[in-house]
Amino acid sequence: MIADTSPMAVGPPPQIQVMQMIMAAMPSRTLGAVAQLAIPDVIGNDARNPAEVAEAIGAFEPWVRRIMRAAASLGVLQERGDGSFENTPLGDALRSDTPGSVRALGVLANEPFHFMAWGGLAAGVRTGEVPFEHVHGTTFFDYLRDNPDANEKFAAWMTQTSKLANEAIVASYDFSTANTIIDVGGGQGALLAAVLARAPQAKGILFDTPEVVADTSPLEGACVQDRCAVVGGDFFESVPSGGDLLMLRTVLHDWDDDDCVRILCRCREAAGPGTSLLILEMVLPGECSPHPGFIMDINMLVLNHGGRERTAAEYGDLLARAGYRMEGTTPTPSPMSIVEATAV
Repeated sequence: MIADTSPMAVGPPPQIQVMQMIMAAMPSRTLGAVAQLAIPDVIGNDARNPAEVAEAIGAFEPWVRRIMRAAASLGVLQERGDGSFENTPLGDALRSDTPGSVRALGVLANEPFHFMAWGGLAAGVRTGEVPFEHVHGTTFFDYLRDNPDANEKFAAWMTQTSKLANEAIVASYDFSTANTIIDVGGGQGALLAAVLARAPQAKGILFDTPEVVADTSPLEGACVQDRCAVVGGDFFESVPSGGDLLMLRTVLHDWDDDDCVRILCRCREAAGPGTSLLILEMVLPGECSPHPGFIMDINMLVLNHGGRERTAAEYGDLLARAGYRMEGTTPTPSPMSIVEATAV
């Protein structure tokens, strides 16, 4: 059999493929600006011409047309014969009023404080200095604390990504046997609210820093607040006891190995033998294959000292150091996976 070596079979030459990867930042910036300008929101369920969109957002019409045309080339908008544009399903995902919206990510990714830190990546790899800290002169979380607008944009994306991940988690794990579920570092309670709504037999404990759990509106929105206690504290010091299932969602990827073990040890101290623990993170494949976690790992490197994504084997090592036995890993319909462990 003769191999098909036609251009359509072998794809672009390596130089073109690498060039496309390098230039991928440009479509990202384009879509970030489209999200920031709220163009898909203005278009909504109808079709709008660039002049109408420019008037609605207070922008320069000739350039509005150019960015809408570029968005159409990416499949986010579709141009009609009369010169107007409508949203495609991809455009709907950039609207703020649609389920599963990722508009907040588009806005965040287009913020200079975020993408400028990536400019320090090569220097950071050489020196081991966190690129964000090198560029901005402060840590990522201190920057958010001192810049309310940046913190608001980051929090908006965390809220949206939580909704997407939570739906995938509750669809992928059976919570029906749990009696008391403790969400360690659970933020305002969005995940716990989703779990309790799926597990009506269970009670919950939401645990995070006092300033974070001052707002638990997700619990109220899901009408589960009467089944949930709210506790403020520091998971490096202690974790509430009394649960037969503990959860850690996107907590450990913020910390280096030693700090992760400290957190897991506090969980183990609060849990009797046989108590289950769920780690909900992007779990990297054992081999370098296409997976969003590998690029997210570099994002953690850029932003945060010690933060990283890990393989299942690496989570197993951390768990063993803290007195847990790893039971297995379950993928979800999202990039998140569920690492299940048992206290020994």
